[in-house]
Amino acid sequence: MLIFPDADVERVAAGAVSAKFRNGGQVCVSPQRFFVHQAIAAKFIERATSAVARLRLGSGLEPESDVGPLINARQRDRVGELVDRARSAGARIVIGGQRPPDRPRGYFFQPTVVTEFAQGTPLFQSEIFGPVLPITAFEDVEQAIAQANSTRYGLSAYVWTNDLRTAMKTAEQLEFGMVGVNEWIPQSTEVPFSGWKESGMGREAGSEGLEEYLETKLISMGGFA
Repeated sequence: MLIFPDADVERVAAGAVSAKFRNGGQVCVSPQRFFVHQAIAAKFIERATSAVARLRLGSGLEPESDVGPLINARQRDRVGELVDRARSAGARIVIGGQRPPDRPRGYFFQPTVVTEFAQGTPLFQSEIFGPVLPITAFEDVEQAIAQANSTRYGLSAYVWTNDLRTAMKTAEQLEFGMVGVNEWIPQSTEVPFSGWKESGMGREAGSEGLEEYLETKLISMGGFA
């Protein structure tokens, strides 16, 4: 997720929280790392944290719940370890960061916002698949794109800007199978759903997806007498 300084911070922060924490962050196209331009980073962190603070943790059977449990204890502990290792390396836990003390049962983890974490930490490099929103500020666009690409994974990426030239240049440089520009769900039935690098091979949906079900045959003929 790359957020440029001309984006509507209020709108993007609200959408980012919704996109990140739906299904507890356990969505394949959930944004993992948020690169926010230095000019708006503080405001974005403030707005996102305020929205996260209003999220209600609870069972999916409870209508008032916004964020439910993780799939199992192993994943809950893995998410906790990612946050703990980032904290030990100097990251700032703005909100959350642990199992909720009021819910000792179940696989719950607090909705979390993390900043000031190192690029080499597992939180930066891993697919989190949990309710953790990591934010890092950037000034140099090329460096931010390089950092965004410095992962083994490449399913989806997102760009928020009101400048078409910036949008096109950034989208073309991102090494991901799907890039959403000013939207959170870059997919539909008629277009390919695909990942790059370790995020998979082949395509689903679209004409490219139909090719996965076809066999290609070459018939080569020589001269006839």
